[in-house]
Amino acid sequence: MGDEDYFYSLIYHSKIQKYEVKEVYKTRFYSLAKSLNIKDYDINSIENEQYIANLLNCFMKNNHYNFSVPLDINVPKNKLFFALLDQNIREGYTYKTPNFISIMNYTPNWILKIMPQWLKSIVKKIVR
Repeated sequence: MGDEDYFYSLIYHSKIQKYEVKEVYKTRFYSLAKSLNIKDYDINSIENEQYIANLLNCFMKNNHYNFSVPLDINVPKNKLFFALLDQNIREGYTYKTPNFISIMNYTPNWILKIMPQWLKSIVKKIVR
């Protein structure tokens, strides 16, 4: 993966799929931004939600990318940052969620944690 794709995929991951940016990423972002000649980027720019959302919006528009709903129900969505993205990016690609995942989305977490793997497998086979 090239630096540009890595930089923006890391923004996507750390800003949309997480609620805070890990400290180790801050210097990585800065170094990548510098190598990509991104103007006005400093070490703390990753904390500027609007600035980062604008960068991500431009990149995603220029490459005809949009938001994709992850299949993994454990991947969170940072709604505050997500709201800063352009509407056409936010309303991007969706798909029909498999029944098993839909059921798991509505099952309380404490039940999923105590449910044995063999039972999850049986439920998955039944609802396909």
